[in-house]
Amino acid sequence: MEAYEELQIDRLKALFAARCLTVRGKEKALKAGFLSKLDLEETLNGVSEMELVYARYGAIPLQTGEDLRPLLNLAAKGACLDEHQLKQIAEEGKAAEAYKKFAAGVEDAPILQRIASYIPSFPSLVEEIDRCIDSAFYVVDKASPELRSVRSAIKSTTRAIQDKLSSLVNDYRDYLSAPTLTMRDGHYVLPVLNAYKSKVPGLSLGYSGSGASIFIEPERLVALNAKLAGLLEEEKAEVVKVLRHLSALVGSSAEDIELTNDTLSDEDLRLAKAKWMADNEGHVGQISSNLYIPDGWHPLLGKGKAIPNTFALSSSRRLLVISGPNAGGKTVALKTVGIIAILFKMGFPLPCGQGAEIPYFSSIEADIGDHQSLDDNLSTFSGHIHSIASCLKNIDSHSLLLLDEVGTGTSPHEGEAIAVALLEKVLSIGCFALVSSHFELVKEFALSEEGAANASMEFDEESLEPTYHLHVGSPGESFALVLSERFGLDHDIVSRAKQIAQGGEEVSVAASIKKLSSLIKENEDLRVSLKEKEKQIEEGEVALAKKTAAFEKEKKQFAESLEEKTEAVLQKAKLQAEEAIKSLSQPGVKLHEAVKAKAHLDALLKEEESPISRSNEPLKEGDYVESLDYPLQGTVTKLSGKKAVVSSSKGMSFTLAIDSLKRIAAPESAKPSLKGAVLDGLAKDKSLSLECNLIGLRYDEAKQELDRYLDSCRVKGFKRVRIIHGLGSGALKRMTAEYCKTHSFVERFEMAGEAEGGAGATVVYLK
Repeated sequence: MEAYEELQIDRLKALFAARCLTVRGKEKALKAGFLSKLDLEETLNGVSEMELVYARYGAIPLQTGEDLRPLLNLAAKGACLDEHQLKQIAEEGKAAEAYKKFAAGVEDAPILQRIASYIPSFPSLVEEIDRCIDSAFYVVDKASPELRSVRSAIKSTTRAIQDKLSSLVNDYRDYLSAPTLTMRDGHYVLPVLNAYKSKVPGLSLGYSGSGASIFIEPERLVALNAKLAGLLEEEKAEVVKVLRHLSALVGSSAEDIELTNDTLSDEDLRLAKAKWMADNEGHVGQISSNLYIPDGWHPLLGKGKAIPNTFALSSSRRLLVISGPNAGGKTVALKTVGIIAILFKMGFPLPCGQGAEIPYFSSIEADIGDHQSLDDNLSTFSGHIHSIASCLKNIDSHSLLLLDEVGTGTSPHEGEAIAVALLEKVLSIGCFALVSSHFELVKEFALSEEGAANASMEFDEESLEPTYHLHVGSPGESFALVLSERFGLDHDIVSRAKQIAQGGEEVSVAASIKKLSSLIKENEDLRVSLKEKEKQIEEGEVALAKKTAAFEKEKKQFAESLEEKTEAVLQKAKLQAEEAIKSLSQPGVKLHEAVKAKAHLDALLKEEESPISRSNEPLKEGDYVESLDYPLQGTVTKLSGKKAVVSSSKGMSFTLAIDSLKRIAAPESAKPSLKGAVLDGLAKDKSLSLECNLIGLRYDEAKQELDRYLDSCRVKGFKRVRIIHGLGSGALKRMTAEYCKTHSFVERFEMAGEAEGGAGATVVYLK
């Protein structure tokens, strides 16, 4: 259509391209064209879904993605990609995995989840690229055994060269322009003054910029430099081998990678549309047999600046004639409808209110703007007629036609006639059409013809300013005489023009129009007020629905998080309990370890008391029970409120919730004794002294004796004992102090008083 540039569709598509993150997404936005009806329905459904996903879950995880097609074509043909290019491939694979992970956590998004199910991912290729190339785009040593080997040789050769550096500089210091070595063409060289070049044996590798020095490779470095140069060439060759290997893997997966790249760019554009809607309060339209655009506004003017207007056409009213003052917004209204119709057919969201209905137009034709052309020798009138004739050739009953100031550019009498004849033709074709005009005959035509209607752009006669509001049902005045004086025409000229106009035949028509407009405006004001209240109610319902959805989502996430944390805590506690019980069952357990394990187990059991009743019959002392939460069995020895003391067959006592116990048959070997083999075995010595003499024992023997003695003291319940270690080398004294520091059952320890041995003994206080 000729008006494509006039409507600035490319600028509109750029608004969406600016919100894309991927190169191909931006390209698709800028190159967007009309979609088939089937594709349009799918696209609109996808945009509607993405709007909800974006509102509830935020943006889908898309990184700034490159167009990988050139790289994939090279790799498929056997070319070698460099480190940066291979990393781009890996990033694309990671983006695909991130998309799949995001989709898995989204509810009520079938399109998103369907795409996630078929989008290819290539984790093994990504893993191999990351294994061989680090984040600094460097091929690492582990990429291949050969590369590791040659780099090891480079390091050793470089060290050998550096070992000779200091001696070379010292030997030839008097002949050098600077007491350092430098690199020249990959070789270590000495900067020798020209006057002394014969003093330094070696190969000449050029002169300095000033010509005062010559770079000489010392003879002692020639062989090593040559070796290093050869190794560096080998390194380059091995790096190329690695890159070729990775490039071949990319080439074999080129189709999957390209599909991923293409699909993610589609999703990028879909997300950009959702972002635009969120930023501009736009909405997705739906295909219909009627044209209904609620509160449509020109997107290039901006949501805050543009005045929204509602446009409605149907099978019974297909032609709308818009009249009103100059600079009152008629052209903007036509452009708004044209832009919305084009954006809709391209699958973009619309700058209008919710509930837009747009037909799937077979063509969209427009004659808007001044078509005067010096090159084509066309006047304004000629340009308009040429454009309108072209439009009529391309329309049918399923088209949309927009005509701005139809019939202008020639005499009013002839222009009106042409305009009315054109509108008759348009009505006979049956297309949807919006036409702007100042002609009274055109307004009369719209009043009298079935299938046509008038609309006017509102004008405030008090402030002499247009309001840019569209009122459907009544024609509008041009207010040319009023505006002429406002824009600088002399008052006497305007007064004379009014006298001339009053003598014409249009007075009665103009008066009728003015009266009709007043009545319709009153009705329209009531309608607008009602519609505004309806809109507020709808917005409130939408806001409430969004808040409800957000609350439900947060509640679900909180419940899931709480359940996971609770399960983790329970599992950890049960594992710790089982470990404690296992340690108590070992025959060689020491007393302090058994006491510590039992205390820990008691604490765990108290934390894990179940609020659910586990037994229907009350327990009594002497019942044999098992815990439903822990691998424990034993005899009830005491009942206290909701808790019971249970003595196990190992001689240990535990306090458990009665609700967590189940009465079972007692095994024959069960004895409800508080004493067990473990504890009895630790307390055989009944004549335990309050002191322990370690003098004369070797270090290891003394440590074992101290450990055995203090365990026995705990069984006896001793609180203060004395350890005699003597002075000697101090080893036994240090061992005693270290033992006391590292065992929690020792409350404190101190050097004995003079009467108890002084520095040769340590007094230990037990908990």
